[in-house]
Amino acid sequence: NVGGGEKIIVSRNEAEIDRKDTVARLFRQKKLLLVLDIDHTMLHATDDDRAPAMAAAKGLSHCLHSFKLPSSAYYHTPDKLHYVMLRPGLIAWLEDLATMYELYIYTAGTRIYAEAVAAVFDPDQRLFGSRIITRTDVPELGKVKRLERFFPVDNSMVLAVDDRSDVWTEDASNLVTIRPYHFFHGMADVNNTSGPEFDLRGETELEENEAKEPTKIDHGLRRVGELLRWVHQKFYAANPSVANQVAGKGADVKPL
Repeated sequence: NVGGGEKIIVSRNEAEIDRKDTVARLFRQKKLLLVLDIDHTMLHATDDDRAPAMAAAKGLSHCLHSFKLPSSAYYHTPDKLHYVMLRPGLIAWLEDLATMYELYIYTAGTRIYAEAVAAVFDPDQRLFGSRIITRTDVPELGKVKRLERFFPVDNSMVLAVDDRSDVWTEDASNLVTIRPYHFFHGMADVNNTSGPEFDLRGETELEENEAKEPTKIDHGLRRVGELLRWVHQKFYAANPSVANQVAGKGADVKPL
């Protein structure tokens, strides 16, 4: 899959050539690759009409985003508003990670939904560009996620962040699990359900209070961000070469 949901078929040889080019580009930029889920990982979304009232009751109306989706095979009510609450500090977190990682979106949501949501936190496409894969592109995506959809030959430089581990059975060693983010309690989710809850020392309530301060960053994002920074430092501290990395003798994020 390439930008805009277009699909191409590549041979093994073409994939190898593309991998060499990708490794060389990443080494020049001193970056790794990071695949991010959307729902409950970066934000919470609902189409429940009670959402604005809930945000207002919590003093967070200024943080509430909304959009309408055009009619499609998936959405038959184009005038229906969708509401989005970003994890506190999400954009600053993404901007920081973008200095170390090339960012990708991988979601069980539809492409029309993913692009609309991405426009909320990446309106000028500085962070993700068109690097998005959705269930519109990969119908079986709702059941399992595979890194080979992005990187068919090698995943030694790739990490994924998701609130659900059950869909990553084939690439569990590349996964960093994040505590699922919920804001619209008691309201239906737009897409899939979240991963298991683990509210550490009342962090949910604490994060809602911190969301009122634009400089605060969600505790889940902070923990994952610290780990991702550490992995990046460890990977490049070994001074791997492009030749060794391509030959499969370089560094690997999985043991880290």
